[in-house]
Amino acid sequence: MSQLQQTIQDILANLKGLSSLKELLAELNYDRANVPLSTRHWSETATEKLADHPLLLATAGEDFHIIYCRLNSNQLRQTDERPIITQLLKEHPYINCIDTKGINCEKWEEEIDEIVAVLYGL
Repeated sequence: MSQLQQTIQDILANLKGLSSLKELLAELNYDRANVPLSTRHWSETATEKLADHPLLLATAGEDFHIIYCRLNSNQLRQTDERPIITQLLKEHPYINCIDTKGINCEKWEEEIDEIVAVLYGL
């Protein structure tokens, strides 16, 4: 296992929130952005599903954006996510929504860790 793979595996093993997610993106060489996104012109249906404003965490090139969204529910239903993703796609057509998690969603965090581990061969 390479040093990079070991570092990523260590970060994933201890992934406990936004700061470790930012650390992971830095290790994967994404450009840090850390910019809150306005929801002023969003539909009420979309904004009422969010706990906070979406956060542009990182970019790759000009058009690829990694956006963090936190739902105001601990259940991740497609009916809750769909209006948010629809709004995001209007302004960010090449987004990668890493974590559309709600409050107290540790199970989803574990599943995301497993997916990333498979993608990067960890």
